[in-house]
Amino acid sequence: GVFISSLLITILFQSSSVVTSIVAIFAQSFVIPLPMAFVAVIASNIGSTSTVLIESLPSNKFGKQYAFLHLGFNIVGMIIFLPMVAYISSFFSQHFSIYAVAMFHTFFNVVTGIIFFTGLNIYKLFACKKGF
Repeated sequence: GVFISSLLITILFQSSSVVTSIVAIFAQSFVIPLPMAFVAVIASNIGSTSTVLIESLPSNKFGKQYAFLHLGFNIVGMIIFLPMVAYISSFFSQHFSIYAVAMFHTFFNVVTGIIFFTGLNIYKLFACKKGF
């Protein structure tokens, strides 16, 4: 539902910011509940990697590695945050929905960045062994 549609819309518009903004307005207008908005934010972050993946096709090994690091970053975030969306949305629900969506988007990227870059050497070894 929401995950797939947000992913596809982000791939179509090539911008997670556009999708996140639309989702924030929908959440503020009570068109979608906050947990669904957070799922859409996660999907839009993954969808935003499509541009880099496509552009990496004709590039060298390092371009492909960068593209897969970008995808891996967002997949790590999805694995961490998707199971906790209901809990996290209850924490953010004390704020207006439009701000909650923006704060979640920032929270998602900062926490994922800390976790991802802490384990970057392990991921880098995996990506290099696979020849990406």
